[in-house]
Formats: sequence, C-alpha cells, structure tokens
Amino acid sequence: MAFFFVLFVIAFGALVGRSTNNTTLTSERTLAVLRAMQKIVRPSVAGLAIYQEAIFSESMDLFDRLILTEGVEVQTIVVQIAHGLCLSHPSARRSHK
Repeated sequence: MAFFFVLFVIAFGALVGRSTNNTTLTSERTLAVLRAMQKIVRPSVAGLAIYQEAIFSESMDLFDRLILTEGVEVQTIVVQIAHGLCLSHPSARRSHK
C-alpha cells in the first residue's frame, strides 16, 4: 500500500498542474494520467487508503474540477473512476437488511 501513495501523489500532482517541468498538461497527457490513476485506485492496489477522509475529499475536489473544465473523454474516465470507487467502497459490500 505504501507504493500506492507514491503513485497516487505523482498522478495527483500531475493533474493539479504541478508537474516537474512546470508545463500544463495537454488533454492527451491528462487522459494518460487519469488512466493510470484509474488502475491504482483499485482495492487490489490501494486497499482502503483512497477512502481516508483527506485523500478522498481532495480526490473528489480534483475530479469535480476536471468534470467542470475538461472535455468528454476526460469526463468519461472521471465517471468511470467514481463508479469504481462507489462499487469498491466498504459500505457497498455490506448487505443492507
């Protein structure tokens, strides 16, 4: 799970525009980073770390900004990530009586 945080911080930083070369991400690079993030926020990689309040809140704020400012391709991946997070949330696995 420690490796998850390294990957997550790199991806998150790239998406908020703090890349190492101080250039803004092109749409193509944004898509590539989001696809990578989509793979690392799975429970098999992240465990429950993504659901920690601070991480989850910041992630949702970032995804919200991307949904509001980016095109359909980026929006589609963000929705897919959100869908996966909903399905793998611990409360989604409990049976509701």
